Amino acid sequence: MSAIVKLGEIIDAMESASDMVDFYLDRRTGEVIMITQDMQVDMEMGEDLDASLDWTHEQAQQYLEIKDTENCLRLPDQFEIHEYSIMEDFIETIEDYRLHTALSDAIRGQGAFRRFKNLIYTKGIEQSWFDFRARAFREMAIQWLESHNLAYTEA
Repeated sequence: MSAIVKLGEIIDAMESASDMVDFYLDRRTGEVIMITQDMQVDMEMGEDLDASLDWTHEQAQQYLEIKDTENCLRLPDQFEIHEYSIMEDFIETIEDYRLHTALSDAIRGQGAFRRFKNLIYTKGIEQSWFDFRARAFREMAIQWLESHNLAYTEA
């Protein structure tokens, strides 16, 4: 039987996704577990995590649990989340032609995220962006939970 998962914890983990960290959900307990790339490399190279000063015994056990059972599910990573698409979707909601065009231009090429953030702050629409982004992450988290037949709570 699966535990009831806290939706907010799934959203937080998804928002923290990076190429240096993977998050897993222990479906039995509802606990979200963070595993760093460093830990994965150490384990794959046969390092004894218990002997390392960098990892706690609990972290080593969690990693082994994740690798040895089907009870833990990897949460979507940054590439599956694709925040760039979220920015594109947000821009499509902008009715002001000039602002829409400026934002569309800002996300083209290298430095897109920085230019996008600078522009939303300059134009004073950062709260609209944060609200839109929060809704997008919430929807993704719910879809992910439902696709794995996991019950969740808003609390």
